[in-house]
Amino acid sequence: MRRKGRRSCPALRSAICTQCCGSNRLKRIQCPSSCVYLQQARAVEVERRERELHRKSATASAIELEVASFPVREAIVTYTSIHPDVTDADVIAVLNALEDAVHREMVQGVKVAPQLPEHLMPLAKALMDNVSTMRGELNFPHNAALIRALRAIKQEAETIAHRSDDRRTFIRSLRVSVKPHSLNEFIASLKSADESRAQRRIVLPR
Repeated sequence: MRRKGRRSCPALRSAICTQCCGSNRLKRIQCPSSCVYLQQARAVEVERRERELHRKSATASAIELEVASFPVREAIVTYTSIHPDVTDADVIAVLNALEDAVHREMVQGVKVAPQLPEHLMPLAKALMDNVSTMRGELNFPHNAALIRALRAIKQEAETIAHRSDDRRTFIRSLRVSVKPHSLNEFIASLKSADESRAQRRIVLPR
């Protein structure tokens, strides 16, 4: 028996049932990023991942976030040091679009291009190139960890950007802790720590 539609689907422009919404989301139905049910599902997914990490331990959770965040932060610092016209708002837009694209990739199993204006695509490419470099060396971060990192950095950027009228407050704050062109150095330090299990005692997440 067909279920009565209770949700207004912006993609189909009609009502669908809750079960159809959940089972067909980003598979048979190409949900727009603005869909409230897609946003809710994504939030639930991130919360589930957070619970898994907390079960591992707070330390493991913090390490995973730190490692997954670094290629993104380094790309922002490096790119904006060469392109001084990039603003905090641009960075936030790129982070938001990449979070959406990576989530869609997880669900659909295929690469999804971020939906961005043409002038922001080079920054998005720089971020994902860094992620690809780290994956090639360390097989990390996986998409779930990357989504968590993108969301955390975006929230940090929004908080810092709202504190000042300066359009590059967040970008400047990143430069305090991250040097441009430092990704290879960071990867090397992780490899060294993972092999020796000494000094910093960093163990790569699996």
